[in-house]
Amino acid sequence: MKLTPIDIRKWEFKKGVRGYDKYEVQAFLELASEEFEKLQQERREFEQKSKRLEKEIEEYRRVEKSLQDTLISAKETTDKSMQNSRKEAELIVGDAELHADKLMDSARKKVSKIEDEITRLTVLRDSFMVKLKGMLNSQIELLELFDEVNTDEGEKVVRKEIIEEDKVDSEPVIHEQNDEDVQESESEEQSHLQV
Repeated sequence: MKLTPIDIRKWEFKKGVRGYDKYEVQAFLELASEEFEKLQQERREFEQKSKRLEKEIEEYRRVEKSLQDTLISAKETTDKSMQNSRKEAELIVGDAELHADKLMDSARKKVSKIEDEITRLTVLRDSFMVKLKGMLNSQIELLELFDEVNTDEGEKVVRKEIIEEDKVDSEPVIHEQNDEDVQESESEEQSHLQV
């Protein structure tokens, strides 16, 4: 049976021959009833407080789970971001190395072309020097020939040879045609025109 403060106040004891003092029992029952009522009130307050605390604990658990989920998500996002950054860095480095290789190949080709051109120009220079030396040697020989000729007649002959050589070198070649050749070519042209 559930006992309440009212039950305690209204409880009646059986009377015996020499029973308890009625006022004393009443005072005790009243005191016990008040204490019991206080205990019940405290119990109700504790139950309410317990329910409120349970709700708060449940809310804290929900917040804690949300924070854990957020931390896990942030960690995953950070890991993915780091992986993406590493991959991007590797791609950038790879592109830079490829570009550097292309630049180096291009530079090597240019250097090779320049070296080839230097070789070609060196050969041309050497060839020119040989020709120039040959020409200068022939001029020196000619000057020595002038020195050897002591007589006026000899000088005239040498001068004449030099002048003739210069003329042959400087004058264009002209084919001389005699009158018969000219007439013959003119008659051929006329016969072609008539046809």
